Amino acid sequence: MEKKVSIIVTVKNSEQHIKRCLESLFNQTIKELEVIIIDSDSQDETEYIIKEFIEKYKENITYIKTEDLNKAMARNLGVKKVTTNFFMFIDCEDYLEPEACEEMYKEALRSNYDIVSCDGFYYHLATDYKEEVKLYNKFSDSEVRNFIVSNFRPWAKLFNTNFWRNNNLKFAENIEYEDLALIPALVCYANKIKHIDRPLYNILQNRIGTTDQELYIKSIKDIFKALVILESDFANRKKEEEYKEEIEYLYIQHLLYEATTMFLKCDNYKDDANKIVDLMKRKFPHFKWNSYYVQRKFRFRLVCRLIYRRKYKLVKKILKI
Repeated sequence: MEKKVSIIVTVKNSEQHIKRCLESLFNQTIKELEVIIIDSDSQDETEYIIKEFIEKYKENITYIKTEDLNKAMARNLGVKKVTTNFFMFIDCEDYLEPEACEEMYKEALRSNYDIVSCDGFYYHLATDYKEEVKLYNKFSDSEVRNFIVSNFRPWAKLFNTNFWRNNNLKFAENIEYEDLALIPALVCYANKIKHIDRPLYNILQNRIGTTDQELYIKSIKDIFKALVILESDFANRKKEEEYKEEIEYLYIQHLLYEATTMFLKCDNYKDDANKIVDLMKRKFPHFKWNSYYVQRKFRFRLVCRLIYRRKYKLVKKILKI
Protein backbone atom coordinates (compact mmCIF):
# COMPACT_ATOMS: atom_id res chain seq x y z
CA MET A 1 0.00 0.00 0.00
CA GLU A 2 1.53 3.30 -1.11
CA LYS A 3 1.72 5.73 1.76
CA LYS A 4 0.40 9.28 1.44
CA VAL A 5 1.52 11.17 4.56
CA SER A 6 4.50 10.87 6.90
CA ILE A 7 4.22 11.94 10.53
CA ILE A 8 7.44 12.73 12.40
CA VAL A 9 7.23 12.09 16.15
CA THR A 10 10.11 13.23 18.35
CA VAL A 11 10.31 11.53 21.74
CA LYS A 12 12.50 11.54 24.82
CA ASN A 13 11.43 9.88 28.08
CA SER A 14 7.83 10.17 26.91
CA GLU A 15 6.22 7.19 28.63
CA GLN A 16 3.40 9.35 30.01
CA HIS A 17 2.20 10.57 26.61
CA ILE A 18 3.48 8.44 23.74
CA LYS A 19 0.71 5.83 23.81
CA ARG A 20 -2.06 8.38 23.39
CA CYS A 21 -0.12 10.14 20.65
CA LEU A 22 0.49 6.97 18.62
CA GLU A 23 -3.06 5.72 19.11
CA SER A 24 -4.32 8.95 17.56
CA LEU A 25 -2.09 8.39 14.53
CA PHE A 26 -3.20 4.83 13.90
CA ASN A 27 -6.84 5.81 14.40
CA GLN A 28 -6.72 8.29 11.52
CA THR A 29 -9.39 7.99 8.85
CA ILE A 30 -6.60 7.84 6.28
CA LYS A 31 -4.63 4.61 6.77
CA GLU A 32 -1.79 5.11 4.28
CA LEU A 33 0.51 6.68 6.85
CA GLU A 34 4.21 6.47 7.56
CA VAL A 35 5.03 7.17 11.23
CA ILE A 36 8.67 8.12 11.78
CA ILE A 37 9.68 8.03 15.46
CA ILE A 38 12.95 9.67 16.47
CA ASP A 39 13.77 8.57 20.02
CA SER A 40 16.49 10.69 21.62
CA ASP A 41 17.91 8.06 23.97
CA SER A 42 14.85 7.56 26.20
CA GLN A 43 15.72 5.92 29.51
CA ASP A 44 12.18 5.18 30.73
CA GLU A 45 9.48 2.85 29.31
CA THR A 46 9.08 4.83 26.06
CA GLU A 47 10.90 2.30 23.87
CA TYR A 48 8.85 -0.64 25.20
CA ILE A 49 5.57 1.17 24.52
CA ILE A 50 6.72 2.00 20.97
CA LYS A 51 7.70 -1.62 20.33
CA GLU A 52 4.14 -2.70 21.18
CA PHE A 53 2.95 -0.51 18.32
CA ILE A 54 5.70 -1.81 16.02
CA GLU A 55 4.44 -5.36 16.55
CA LYS A 56 0.98 -4.29 15.40
CA TYR A 57 1.85 -1.70 12.73
CA LYS A 58 5.37 -2.68 11.63
CA GLU A 59 4.67 -1.79 7.97
CA ASN A 60 3.83 1.77 8.97
CA ILE A 61 6.52 2.59 11.54
CA THR A 62 10.14 3.63 11.16
CA TYR A 63 11.74 3.70 14.60
CA ILE A 64 15.15 5.29 15.13
CA LYS A 65 16.77 5.41 18.55
CA THR A 66 19.62 7.88 18.60
CA GLU A 67 22.00 9.60 20.95
CA ASP A 68 20.58 12.45 22.99
CA LEU A 69 19.45 14.95 20.33
CA ASN A 70 17.75 18.28 20.80
CA LYS A 71 14.38 18.77 19.13
CA ALA A 72 15.79 20.56 16.07
CA MET A 73 18.26 17.74 15.36
CA ALA A 74 15.55 15.11 15.82
CA ARG A 75 13.17 16.91 13.47
CA ASN A 76 15.84 17.40 10.82
CA LEU A 77 16.72 13.70 11.00
CA GLY A 78 13.03 12.80 10.72
CA VAL A 79 12.61 14.83 7.52
CA LYS A 80 15.52 12.94 5.94
CA LYS A 81 13.62 9.68 6.48
CA VAL A 82 10.35 10.84 4.85
CA THR A 83 9.34 8.76 1.80
CA THR A 84 5.96 10.36 1.04
CA ASN A 85 4.91 13.53 -0.78
CA PHE A 86 3.63 15.23 2.38
CA PHE A 87 4.68 15.19 6.01
CA MET A 88 3.86 16.75 9.36
CA PHE A 89 5.41 17.04 12.82
CA ILE A 90 3.74 16.10 16.07
CA ASP A 91 5.08 16.50 19.59
CA CYS A 92 4.74 13.34 21.66
CA GLU A 93 2.64 15.16 24.29
CA ASP A 94 0.03 15.98 21.65
CA TYR A 95 -2.44 14.00 19.57
CA LEU A 96 -4.53 14.36 16.42
CA GLU A 97 -8.24 14.39 15.79
CA PRO A 98 -9.19 11.27 13.72
CA GLU A 99 -9.80 13.19 10.48
CA ALA A 100 -6.76 15.49 10.74
CA CYS A 101 -4.46 13.83 8.19
CA GLU A 102 -7.20 13.17 5.65
CA GLU A 103 -8.59 16.70 5.71
CA MET A 104 -5.19 18.36 5.45
CA TYR A 105 -3.97 15.93 2.78
CA LYS A 106 -7.04 16.44 0.58
CA GLU A 107 -6.73 20.19 0.94
CA ALA A 108 -3.06 20.06 -0.04
CA LEU A 109 -3.90 18.07 -3.18
CA ARG A 110 -6.85 20.26 -4.10
CA SER A 111 -4.76 23.24 -5.17
CA ASN A 112 -1.21 21.96 -4.80
CA TYR A 113 -0.49 23.83 -1.58
CA ASP A 114 3.02 23.85 -0.12
CA ILE A 115 1.71 24.27 3.43
CA VAL A 116 -1.69 23.50 4.96
CA SER A 117 -2.32 24.52 8.57
CA CYS A 118 -5.20 23.98 10.99
CA ASP A 119 -6.49 25.13 14.37
CA GLY A 120 -6.47 23.05 17.53
CA PHE A 121 -7.52 22.36 21.08
CA TYR A 122 -5.66 22.84 24.33
CA TYR A 123 -6.28 19.77 26.47
CA HIS A 124 -5.66 19.44 30.19
CA LEU A 125 -4.06 16.17 31.23
CA ALA A 126 -5.70 15.87 34.64
CA THR A 127 -9.29 16.45 33.47
CA ASP A 128 -9.17 15.79 29.70
CA TYR A 129 -11.01 19.09 29.33
CA LYS A 130 -10.50 20.61 25.87
CA GLU A 131 -10.80 24.22 24.76
CA GLU A 132 -10.56 25.39 21.18
CA VAL A 133 -7.60 27.60 20.29
CA LYS A 134 -6.93 29.59 17.13
CA LEU A 135 -3.47 28.76 15.79
CA TYR A 136 -3.90 31.14 12.89
CA ASN A 137 -4.74 34.80 13.37
CA LYS A 138 -6.89 36.46 10.73
CA PHE A 139 -5.47 39.94 10.99
CA SER A 140 -5.87 40.62 7.27
CA ASP A 141 -7.15 39.11 4.01
CA SER A 142 -3.70 37.80 3.13
CA GLU A 143 -3.12 34.13 3.95
CA VAL A 144 0.64 34.66 3.66
CA ARG A 145 0.83 37.67 6.00
CA ASN A 146 -1.43 35.97 8.53
CA PHE A 147 0.80 32.89 8.44
CA ILE A 148 3.91 34.94 9.33
CA VAL A 149 2.43 36.43 12.48
CA SER A 150 0.46 33.37 13.61
CA ASN A 151 1.58 30.27 15.48
CA PHE A 152 5.29 29.64 14.80
CA ARG A 153 5.30 26.03 15.93
CA PRO A 154 5.88 23.36 13.25
CA TRP A 155 2.97 21.22 14.41
CA ALA A 156 -0.62 21.55 13.15
CA LYS A 157 0.83 21.98 9.66
CA LEU A 158 1.19 19.67 6.65
CA PHE A 159 4.22 20.32 4.44
CA ASN A 160 4.91 19.37 0.82
CA THR A 161 8.07 17.28 0.96
CA ASN A 162 9.50 18.56 -2.33
CA PHE A 163 8.92 22.15 -1.20
CA TRP A 164 10.86 21.48 1.99
CA ARG A 165 13.74 19.60 0.40
CA ASN A 166 14.11 21.71 -2.75
CA ASN A 167 14.61 24.78 -0.57
CA ASN A 168 17.01 22.93 1.77
CA LEU A 169 14.94 23.90 4.79
CA LYS A 170 16.10 22.84 8.24
CA PHE A 171 15.82 23.89 11.86
CA ALA A 172 18.77 25.67 13.47
CA GLU A 173 20.30 23.00 15.69
CA ASN A 174 22.24 25.15 18.15
CA ILE A 175 19.45 27.20 19.73
CA GLU A 176 16.14 26.93 21.52
CA TYR A 177 13.19 28.54 19.68
CA GLU A 178 14.49 26.91 16.51
CA ASP A 179 10.93 26.91 15.18
CA LEU A 180 10.58 30.69 15.56
CA ALA A 181 13.82 31.01 13.56
CA LEU A 182 12.31 29.09 10.63
CA ILE A 183 8.52 28.71 10.40
CA PRO A 184 7.46 32.36 9.78
CA ALA A 185 10.12 32.65 7.04
CA LEU A 186 8.63 29.74 5.06
CA VAL A 187 6.54 32.31 3.19
CA CYS A 188 9.78 33.35 1.47
CA TYR A 189 9.83 29.97 -0.24
CA ALA A 190 6.21 28.76 -0.41
CA ASN A 191 4.08 29.43 -3.46
CA LYS A 192 0.73 28.61 -1.86
CA ILE A 193 -0.39 28.43 1.76
CA LYS A 194 -3.81 27.35 3.02
CA HIS A 195 -5.41 27.35 6.45
CA ILE A 196 -8.27 25.04 7.47
CA ASP A 197 -10.49 26.78 9.97
CA ARG A 198 -11.04 23.64 12.04
CA PRO A 199 -9.45 22.32 15.27
CA LEU A 200 -7.62 19.13 14.28
CA TYR A 201 -4.56 19.15 16.56
CA ASN A 202 -4.61 18.66 20.35
CA ILE A 203 -1.95 20.46 22.41
CA LEU A 204 -1.08 19.62 26.00
CA GLN A 205 -1.70 22.70 28.09
CA ASN A 206 0.68 23.66 30.92
CA ARG A 207 3.69 21.67 29.73
CA ILE A 208 6.40 21.24 32.33
CA GLY A 209 9.56 23.16 31.47
CA THR A 210 12.95 23.29 33.11
CA THR A 211 13.14 24.29 36.77
CA ASP A 212 16.80 25.26 36.40
CA GLN A 213 16.78 29.08 36.32
CA GLU A 214 20.12 29.30 34.50
CA LEU A 215 18.86 27.04 31.70
CA TYR A 216 15.56 28.91 31.66
CA ILE A 217 17.33 32.25 31.16
CA LYS A 218 19.56 30.78 28.43
CA SER A 219 16.45 29.52 26.65
CA ILE A 220 14.81 32.96 26.75
CA LYS A 221 17.96 34.60 25.40
CA ASP A 222 17.75 32.32 22.38
CA ILE A 223 14.68 34.29 21.29
CA PHE A 224 17.12 37.07 20.34
CA LYS A 225 19.11 34.62 18.20
CA ALA A 226 16.00 33.11 16.62
CA LEU A 227 14.69 36.51 15.51
CA VAL A 228 18.08 37.46 14.06
CA ILE A 229 18.16 34.23 12.02
CA LEU A 230 14.57 34.77 10.95
CA GLU A 231 15.12 38.38 9.87
CA SER A 232 18.26 37.46 7.95
CA ASP A 233 16.29 34.80 6.06
CA PHE A 234 13.80 37.44 4.92
CA ALA A 235 16.69 39.73 3.97
CA ASN A 236 18.54 37.02 2.02
CA ARG A 237 15.39 36.36 0.00
CA LYS A 238 14.93 40.11 -0.53
CA LYS A 239 11.61 39.98 1.32
CA GLU A 240 12.57 42.10 4.32
CA GLU A 241 11.00 45.31 3.03
CA GLU A 242 7.86 43.58 1.73
CA TYR A 243 7.17 42.03 5.15
CA LYS A 244 8.64 44.81 7.30
CA GLU A 245 5.51 45.24 9.39
CA GLU A 246 5.16 41.50 10.02
CA ILE A 247 8.80 41.26 11.15
CA GLU A 248 8.29 44.21 13.48
CA TYR A 249 5.25 42.50 14.99
CA LEU A 250 7.23 39.31 15.62
CA TYR A 251 9.69 41.36 17.66
CA ILE A 252 6.80 42.95 19.57
CA GLN A 253 5.12 39.62 20.29
CA HIS A 254 8.07 37.36 21.01
CA LEU A 255 10.71 39.73 22.36
CA LEU A 256 9.08 42.79 23.88
CA TYR A 257 6.13 40.89 25.36
CA GLU A 258 6.94 37.20 25.76
CA ALA A 259 10.69 37.26 26.44
CA THR A 260 10.39 40.16 28.87
CA THR A 261 7.50 38.64 30.82
CA MET A 262 9.47 35.41 31.08
CA PHE A 263 12.52 37.29 32.35
CA LEU A 264 10.31 38.97 34.96
CA LYS A 265 9.77 35.54 36.54
CA CYS A 266 13.50 35.32 37.30
CA ASP A 267 15.35 36.80 40.28
CA ASN A 268 17.66 39.19 38.45
CA TYR A 269 15.66 40.32 35.47
CA LYS A 270 16.41 44.03 35.07
CA ASP A 271 19.54 43.86 32.88
CA ASP A 272 17.99 41.40 30.42
CA ALA A 273 14.71 43.30 30.30
CA ASN A 274 16.59 46.55 29.68
CA LYS A 275 18.48 44.97 26.77
CA ILE A 276 15.16 44.14 25.12
CA VAL A 277 13.82 47.65 25.62
CA ASP A 278 17.06 49.18 24.30
CA LEU A 279 16.85 47.00 21.19
CA MET A 280 13.20 47.89 20.57
CA LYS A 281 13.90 51.61 21.00
CA ARG A 282 16.71 51.32 18.47
CA LYS A 283 15.00 49.12 15.88
CA PHE A 284 11.29 49.84 16.26
CA PRO A 285 10.72 53.18 18.01
CA HIS A 286 7.25 53.53 16.45
CA PHE A 287 6.00 50.00 17.21
CA LYS A 288 2.78 51.39 18.73
CA TRP A 289 1.54 52.10 15.20
CA ASN A 290 2.11 48.55 13.95
CA SER A 291 -1.11 47.38 12.27
CA TYR A 292 -1.01 43.97 13.96
CA TYR A 293 -0.22 45.38 17.37
CA VAL A 294 -3.15 47.82 17.29
CA GLN A 295 -5.52 44.89 16.69
CA ARG A 296 -4.44 43.12 19.87
CA LYS A 297 -6.43 43.36 23.08
CA PHE A 298 -5.94 46.29 25.44
CA ARG A 299 -4.14 44.22 28.10
CA PHE A 300 -1.47 43.08 25.63
CA ARG A 301 -0.92 46.62 24.36
CA LEU A 302 -0.81 47.99 27.90
CA VAL A 303 1.83 45.49 29.00
CA CYS A 304 3.96 46.22 25.94
CA ARG A 305 3.83 49.96 26.58
CA LEU A 306 4.67 49.57 30.25
CA ILE A 307 7.63 47.34 29.43
CA TYR A 308 8.81 49.90 26.87
CA ARG A 309 8.70 52.49 29.66
CA ARG A 310 10.58 50.04 31.95
CA LYS A 311 7.68 49.85 34.42
CA TYR A 312 8.58 46.26 35.27
CA LYS A 313 7.13 46.13 38.77
CA LEU A 314 3.77 47.33 37.49
CA VAL A 315 3.84 44.67 34.75
CA LYS A 316 4.57 41.99 37.37
CA LYS A 317 1.60 43.22 39.35
CA ILE A 318 -0.76 43.24 36.36
CA LEU A 319 0.31 39.76 35.24
CA LYS A 320 0.55 38.44 38.80
CA ILE A 321 4.12 37.31 38.34
